[in-house]
Amino acid sequence: MALIDRHDANSAWWGADVGIVRDPAFFALPAAARADALAPYAWAEWRAPLDGPAGAADVAAAGFWWADVQVGFRLALRRISPPADEPAVVPLLDPAARPSRPFGAERYLQLPGVTPERLGHRYASWAATLAAEQPEWAVEVRHAGEPQGWFCATPGAGGLRLTLAALYDDATIAGPTLYRAALAHFAARGARVGWASFSVRNAAVLNVYAELGARFAPHEAIWLWRADA
Repeated sequence: MALIDRHDANSAWWGADVGIVRDPAFFALPAAARADALAPYAWAEWRAPLDGPAGAADVAAAGFWWADVQVGFRLALRRISPPADEPAVVPLLDPAARPSRPFGAERYLQLPGVTPERLGHRYASWAATLAAEQPEWAVEVRHAGEPQGWFCATPGAGGLRLTLAALYDDATIAGPTLYRAALAHFAARGARVGWASFSVRNAAVLNVYAELGARFAPHEAIWLWRADA
């Protein structure tokens, strides 16, 4: 396995090659070797458990800065009941058809030139890919016949990854209603356990999942590096 690879999704979004460090041994390389490995990339990311093998001082010495902490959790989906007014849950056709509320608690906003609008395009594109690949796990929630937002999940061996969700700008329901409607729908489709991780800055979403019974897991540190820093 390479110590650092091209991150295809971030590269497509950025319009230039973006890297992701795969192995903590990268941070033990001589400075010149690290510089050569990073040279093809506009920026790069490193994700690791907070108590991981690469210490914070070593990562910082390589020119990375501590950008975020991701709070992981697992959730028993079958314990979640739908909202009292039972919004309709339908297949998600086009997540970019209506503007969504900004993703305000995201590490990528620390990168130069990233606006909430540009970040919204990243997540709408990702949601469109998920809807095309796993249409049964990509849904739009409607209330009184009007679209309110969307939720995309990804099935896997460890359970259902609760990947992305967004409210539309003109939504009249609250976030917890969107989440509860989508998660109850996924449970009705047979999903038993959901899991995800979100930024420690995103208190609103973490509180929603805590209210739904989330059991929190060890956290993950996220570090970023910029070629122009």
